[in-house]
Amino acid sequence: MHLRHHVCETCGKYRGRLVVDVIAKAQKRQDRLKRRGEESVEQKQAEVDGETDKDKGSQVEEETEQKNIDKKLDPATLSQK
Repeated sequence: MHLRHHVCETCGKYRGRLVVDVIAKAQKRQDRLKRRGEESVEQKQAEVDGETDKDKGSQVEEETEQKNIDKKLDPATLSQK
């Protein structure tokens, strides 16, 4: 059985005309995979160094908590707008 209106997967041609640039599509895919690989290497390096996003977030939370502790909550302060 022959599939009608089907683009060739290897060359990207349909009825003798180039419809899909298979080479450019493959190059984009390789670039994307390469970027993902570099990002994962950077994440692994940060984990080895002891700096993760969770650690950075917890530092910010600790600073915020410290600021809240420093604030004194009395009725006069709370009633002010």
